Amino acid sequence: MPVAQYGVRPDGTEKSFGYFGPLKTKDKRVMTELSVGVSIGGKETQIPTVTPAMSKADADWLLEGNEPTREIVDKAVKFALGRMNSGLPLYATKEEEGLYSFGKDGNVVARPRKGR
Repeated sequence: MPVAQYGVRPDGTEKSFGYFGPLKTKDKRVMTELSVGVSIGGKETQIPTVTPAMSKADADWLLEGNEPTREIVDKAVKFALGRMNSGLPLYATKEEEGLYSFGKDGNVVARPRKGR
């Protein structure tokens, strides 16, 4: 069985490139998802904190090696609930991997998809 490029999540599934693709941390490591455990519907659920719901300031905070703030986790929970309610997986799908970036103004923008 091949080893996942970015390791595995606590549930045993492979980590992906995440919504923003690989991001370099201050200490030169790579961050793609940064999962946290939260209670959703009374059940402990792992969700990514690196999502299109975060701000550039949030991303910079995490890339400095800091723990997610309550605000970052709250944004991640809201994003996760929206995906759950839409029947989507909590983590980026192959089609969504690396789809997002931060514009010059710091806002999240979706990159044009190839072939469109």
